[in-house]
Amino acid sequence: MRTDRVVEYADSESVTLDAPLSDVLDARVAAASLVRYSFPGRISESGVEGLRITASFAGVPAAAGPVPVLRMDAVEDGWARDLEIQDSQDGIAIGPSAKRLTLTNVRITHTATAEGSAAAVDFSLQGTQVLLDRCSVKGEGTWPVVTETEAIGPLVVLNFAADHGGIASHQPWTTGLLVDGGKFPGGTERKPGVAFPNPATAGKSPEWGAGWSVAWNVNSPCLLVQQPPGAINWCIGCTGTPVSTGGTPNGIFDSPGKAVEPASLYLHQLRDRLGPDAVRNIGY
Repeated sequence: MRTDRVVEYADSESVTLDAPLSDVLDARVAAASLVRYSFPGRISESGVEGLRITASFAGVPAAAGPVPVLRMDAVEDGWARDLEIQDSQDGIAIGPSAKRLTLTNVRITHTATAEGSAAAVDFSLQGTQVLLDRCSVKGEGTWPVVTETEAIGPLVVLNFAADHGGIASHQPWTTGLLVDGGKFPGGTERKPGVAFPNPATAGKSPEWGAGWSVAWNVNSPCLLVQQPPGAINWCIGCTGTPVSTGGTPNGIFDSPGKAVEPASLYLHQLRDRLGPDAVRNIGY
């Protein structure tokens, strides 16, 4: 796993990074190294905003693979906001070389189920330091949000709404994912509002999907939060029935059925770190 950071300070005994690490570095398990790199092809301060995009179901066979409306990769300090997307088979794809991205008020609507859309997702997350803020999915599709391989936290899905399914770690290994304040009234045992599962119990890859991840004040009929070896997943202040698969132990469920304070963990930490103006600057 690659974690993209900037060294802010170093001496003979320690290194200070610009953002926290979201996984454990334990030399007893595997060696870790700190490597200097350059990325001359990466762009910065680029965004897409204020668009309405309508896709056609015709002529997009499943064999063609994902065809996202917007893909963001090899970009840092980028954004997407105020997008209205209708009937896409694949919506937004964040690639593994993306860093410090904010997606705000991106709304995806499905008016019908497209043929061959079983593998499609609305928001596919990789990269690091990614924020989805007040985005939503309406209508029957597949998974509203999934994390893929090389999704390295912190990753935040803030105040997301979807009327089917929810947020799932589909590929190994996602760490540092925070699902904060989402509402998923159509969550089921098959598609819970939050799914931090052991994929092997579902007949998928034997590697774990997520660790060191948190669901905070989420509402959904079903919540799947399991505990991988050597890591922990939390479900705090969430309303919904815990579900499990394959005899895998559940993660930590704290204050089930009763929301906790602060109402938003992300906004509270943002205020503590950068002050109240930082919260107001993003519209809260």
